Amino acid sequence: MVKITYLKKKELNKIKSLLAQYEFNDYRNYRLIKRELLDEYIFRHISDLLQKDAKIIIAKNNSTILGLVSLIDLPWETKYFGIKMSEMKYLIAKGSYEKKVKIKKALISFTLNACRQNGIRHLASKIDIEDFSSIHSLENCGFNLMGSHLTYFLNLKWLKIPKFKKLCQIRLFKKNDFKYLVELTRMYGPQLSRFNVDSNLPRQKSKKIYVKWVINSYKGKFADE
Repeated sequence: MVKITYLKKKELNKIKSLLAQYEFNDYRNYRLIKRELLDEYIFRHISDLLQKDAKIIIAKNNSTILGLVSLIDLPWETKYFGIKMSEMKYLIAKGSYEKKVKIKKALISFTLNACRQNGIRHLASKIDIEDFSSIHSLENCGFNLMGSHLTYFLNLKWLKIPKFKKLCQIRLFKKNDFKYLVELTRMYGPQLSRFNVDSNLPRQKSKKIYVKWVINSYKGKFADE
């Protein structure tokens, strides 16, 4: 009998065996990083979230934890769009594909109910392109694909700097550059993003989100602060 509930702080160490079987760590393609460090990275992140009273939802059979997902508030997006927004992170389950889908659908269903109870109107989740059990579980629960994200990494040891035909100056921006940065972003910023392809979000707000990030950066804030 699988039970869906919230992770308690005293149960934290029990998720280690689950994380040891997680194939889709964000840094798994960085071949210099040992598997033990990858597992410890996620464990510490989940531990930090729990200390900050984020909701960590688990699937368990007696004392064995079979799956988990975290529900994280998005304060910057909530303030910008004017609706309560959150993100599901680390949608993890163990077992065969069929068992994973069953557990993940139950975790997502529980999370959606938690969103309704807490007034959350927009829920996002970023999933690895090869994590088919998570992708199919989200599809079955009514989620729509809104975009894709590529992470590039570069081995600096073998990097050869290309020769430019013309020289250009690269420097930190100055106050006089601000209006040009905003205009540049307004005219040439991403035409498609996971925000402006979402018909449930205000179109004008979605169009201007990158401009807002530039303004925040100019003020010395991180874009998602």
